[in-house]
Amino acid sequence: MSKDLLKSQVYWRGGGASLPLFIGHNGPPTNPPGTPTGLAATPGNSQVSLSWSASAGAISYNVKRSTISDGPYTTIASGVTTTSYLNTGLNNGTTYYFVISAVNAIGESANSSQVIATPQAIVAPNPPTNLNATAPSQKKRINLTWTQSNSGGITQNKVYRSTNGSGGPYSLIATLSPASSYSNTGLTSGTTYFYVVTAVSANGESAFSNYSGAKAR
Repeated sequence: MSKDLLKSQVYWRGGGASLPLFIGHNGPPTNPPGTPTGLAATPGNSQVSLSWSASAGAISYNVKRSTISDGPYTTIASGVTTTSYLNTGLNNGTTYYFVISAVNAIGESANSSQVIATPQAIVAPNPPTNLNATAPSQKKRINLTWTQSNSGGITQNKVYRSTNGSGGPYSLIATLSPASSYSNTGLTSGTTYFYVVTAVSANGESAFSNYSGAKAR
């Protein structure tokens, strides 16, 4: 609410004098709220998350959007009483422009500075490539090497194995920090094992790499 201070006069009588005293109290707002600041937009899959700093004197906020820089803007939400808003149902690949205004009983503030966001579909990373399985001289072991996914933000690699042939089915045997090699030990001598690996990021898990197989010594 507004910090404007209203004053009331109260009189104290004593010693033959009448002296005015002032008691301050908060009254209703006398001005529109300040313009919101700190507006930020974070795009997601078919959505944009907005956040901003609280505006002095605001009771609620209006969220406005356009597909043209600097508007005209359409109000997509009014009466928002928090300092965040999630705009869903947007078109991936379309650039959106947002502003916020603050509202109180007196009126509406000017629009905030504009922010821009383009929602994007979540795309899983590309798989690792060049997987190669070899049986070293050590018995009951198969060594794997591969070329890491060329996608950014890889956080893990997963190793899958099958004894039913290159077509699988494959079972997960190891989850690794980002790597390009792995040694599978404790195997059965004379058994052929088939492997695939995947890459994992915040966007999900990739498809399988090429398969590679080797017979344990």
